[in-house]
Amino acid sequence: MMFLDWVIPSLDLNLLNKFLFYQFNQNLIMYLIRKIIATLVILFIVNVTVAQTNAFYPKKINTSKFPKITGELWVRNPNGISSDFVEFYEDNSAVAIKPQFTSKKAATDSMAKNKALVFLVLNTYNSTELRWYKEVIKNAISRNNIKKGDKVTVIDFNNELAGQLLFPDNPTFTDDINAINQKLDNIQPRIDYCICSVGKSLVTQAINQTLSLLEKKNFRMPTGVIVLADDNVCNSNAGTEPPEIRSKRLNIPVYAINYNNPLETVNSIEDLCKNTYGDYFSDFLRSQSASSSKLQTHINKFLEQYSGLYYSFEYQSACEKDGKTHALRVVYSGEQSAAPFSAPSKNPIEWIAANPILAGIIFLVLSLIGVLIFLLISKNNKKKALEKMLEQQRIAEIDKKHKQNQDALSDKMRLQQSELEELKRKEQVKKDEEV
Repeated sequence: MMFLDWVIPSLDLNLLNKFLFYQFNQNLIMYLIRKIIATLVILFIVNVTVAQTNAFYPKKINTSKFPKITGELWVRNPNGISSDFVEFYEDNSAVAIKPQFTSKKAATDSMAKNKALVFLVLNTYNSTELRWYKEVIKNAISRNNIKKGDKVTVIDFNNELAGQLLFPDNPTFTDDINAINQKLDNIQPRIDYCICSVGKSLVTQAINQTLSLLEKKNFRMPTGVIVLADDNVCNSNAGTEPPEIRSKRLNIPVYAINYNNPLETVNSIEDLCKNTYGDYFSDFLRSQSASSSKLQTHINKFLEQYSGLYYSFEYQSACEKDGKTHALRVVYSGEQSAAPFSAPSKNPIEWIAANPILAGIIFLVLSLIGVLIFLLISKNNKKKALEKMLEQQRIAEIDKKHKQNQDALSDKMRLQQSELEELKRKEQVKKDEEV
């Protein structure tokens, strides 16, 4: 008790409250700082150390049934992926996790309302072939698949003329079908000899320049390139960044309606179209109606295909219940992407089971603080009770003295009244005797 007798008088309840409040706020601030730092680290992992891709991305990650984690893997490829080859990694772990995929559906909830399209038309001195391209486009867009708010243009190309490959090199975009048709009518045959050989064209270079043009336009909507050409592709250098890589980086698919030439398919852009999540169509009979119908399908389903697919997944996490932010990395076919998720915190029982020694120390410290607070409150209560008792005694003494004074005053007044009455009596006796 000697220790408590020394401690208790030296403590002040208000000071103790201020100290505890300060400690609480200090702990809260440190906790928030740690959370912010952890989040920044995870975002750094997600956005810097992990090579991002536009091909797939984990979304809607749910940890409510932790350690089981569920979510949806968004996949850009409208044809889907082989889910058996998808691997998950948590944070910087090298241990692969095989997720279980439960369903697949179209990601129509992310479908945009409008689209931006470039019809990239091969301008050839063969008037029959050029007319075929024009009619295929006109027939396809005459069926109300260009909506208000869309951005559409027509660019023609063949080979460089005075260093220019695309005509026009700074096109205007419109949602007016008549204006699009007028752009098509304005294309006139142009004879330009290819640097490779007669009859070939710089298709891949034209695609690459068109992608660069669209990158500068930076449309805030799904964007695509539809090539109308043959397969007489010049196999020269297409630029510093291959069109396939540029297309996937910009998330701009390439489609093609081919003017079939079965003798010239060595350098076809079919693989380029499929690898950029577009499509390639070539009719052996060069049917204008079949090609127009296919192009119409491309335009009608462009937004749906662009929105991609959702693969629902679940897996067992190896992370601790630490309340921290972690990174979920997805690896597939040499590409990877990542997204952050927050692990839940341990409940009190789980935390105590995981940290028995620390929990015991905290319990002892809290118990000691509780005892000190209880003793301090008891001491203050006793002090207040004593002060109240002394105040009551003082008031009682004052009341007693007041009553004594009142009684003495009453006795004096009674005595004076008695003396007065005695004088009156004597005065009356004297009067009676004189009579």
